[in-house]
Formats: sequence, structure tokens, C-alpha cells
Amino acid sequence: MKEKYILKIDKLLRTPFIKFCNLFGLEVDIKFIKKIKMVKGNFINVGAGTFNHPNWINVDKISKFYKSSQNRNIINFDLLDLKPLPFKDNSIDLIYTAHTIEHVTDEAVSNLFKEAYKKLKKGGIIRITCPDMLFLFNAYKRNDESLLCRIPDYGNKNEVTQGEYDKLPHIDDASIQQKFLWCFARQSSIHHNKTTNPLTDEQVDKLFKNLKLENAFDECVKRCDLNVQKKRPEEHISWWTEDKLIKFLKKVGFKNILKSRFNQSISPFMRDPIYFDHKNISHHSLYIEAIKD
Repeated sequence: MKEKYILKIDKLLRTPFIKFCNLFGLEVDIKFIKKIKMVKGNFINVGAGTFNHPNWINVDKISKFYKSSQNRNIINFDLLDLKPLPFKDNSIDLIYTAHTIEHVTDEAVSNLFKEAYKKLKKGGIIRITCPDMLFLFNAYKRNDESLLCRIPDYGNKNEVTQGEYDKLPHIDDASIQQKFLWCFARQSSIHHNKTTNPLTDEQVDKLFKNLKLENAFDECVKRCDLNVQKKRPEEHISWWTEDKLIKFLKKVGFKNILKSRFNQSISPFMRDPIYFDHKNISHHSLYIEAIKD
């Protein structure tokens, strides 16, 4: 009876409370949320997308793309606005962010990590997963197209829903250079329908032959327009390697940083493969965890 009562409270109060905080730009009181959910801990998922777990609070930009799934327990928050996370300092146990940081700028990721460090309790954990661009770069170098992104054909469309995106045809004759670009800097591809400064196959090869790897990546990424990205949140506009990710975490204060693997979080609350770590793309993903000392 008690369990049914708590679930009823969750349904009646929790979502309206979060929506009220969103409406007036208020800080969410995680202690109140804790009273109306059956979990001993405060867990948030940043860039949640379609994620929907009863014990987690989703933090994500409400967009047309994810509209059909962003209907419960979500705090409307755009990482590109570079604002503080709407929680009290030292109040969060776990932060999970999966395949989100490649959709925003380096500046936005730096702000996210800084905020994560402030909001986590001592001993709290942030788990980050994202495309492993060193792995994908090596696939491009050895001409292994099977590991790279397929390119959807948007036609004349601009903003789409996830359902519409899933039905888009693919450009079957796209080159390996363009598929590689699609993994981290989509607007630099000749196949992007809003591109203003695309890279040809020859230019891609030249960049990655003549420049340091990080400089070549940056040269591609700087062609991405944030105004376009704000309407197409599903697209990638940044690159991440293990070294770069660890560097960004150390810069904001994390010292205890662990390399991880699919479904191998040090927290049992982030090991359920139904909810965590995107099994279908685990083969080209990075997994890193950082603990607040």
C-alpha cells in the first residue's frame, strides 16, 4: 500500500513541481524530489534525450526533436546557455551524461564539468560517455567505412522530430571522408543542407595529413554554426578523445578520474544496460568516470 501511495504522489506532484520550477527559473529542491521518489540518492541525467527512469531527474533542452519523449521529470536546460545547473551545491550523488557532449561546444562542456564538480557531494560520481574520435579517426585512416556514421538525407527539411529523423533516407554514395566528418562536425560536410563552408574529400585528407590531430579536428568543428545547431540538437559539433576528456575534467578540479567500459560503472545505479551506456553504439564509445574528492 505504501509503495502504491508513493507512486501516486510521484505521478500527481513530481512532474508539476519540476514544470513550476522551469516556468519561473527556480532552483529545483532535490530534497523535495527525494520525498516523492523511491530511491536513496539524488541522481540527474544531463542531456537525457529519450531516457526515462523513475529514480532519475532529466536535465535537457526541450526540443522538437525529442518532443514525444520529453514529457516527464525534465528540467528544461540548454547547455549552450552556459548557466549554472539548477541544483544546490554539494547535493547530487550521481550525474550521468551519455552521448551529449559531442552535441555542444567545448565551452559548454567545460561549464558542465565545472557545475558538476560544484553540485556533486563528496564521493559523488559523474559518468560520461561519448564517441571515441581517436578510434573513429583510425577507422577513417584504414578506410573502414563500416564503423563510421551513415549520413541521412534531410532534403529541404530543417527541424525534424526523432520519428522523422529515423525515416530519413541515407546517402549511400557518401565518401569515407564525409562519413568521418559526420561523426563530429556535420556542418562541415558537403551533404549538410545548411552548410556554408563545407570540406571536400581532398581538403579533409589534406587537413588530417598536414596538421596535428587536435588542430585538424578543430579546423572542421569551427565551420559549425551554433544558430543551425540550436535548431538541430541531434547533430554533432565537437570531438572528444580520452586525453581531451580527462584534461577537461582535471581543469575543473576532478583528481580521481577512471577509465571505464560499457556497463562497468563503479556505481551499481549506472549498470543497467536497459537504461545506460547505449549498447548499440558501445563499440565506438568512450567511458570515463570522475569522483569528487
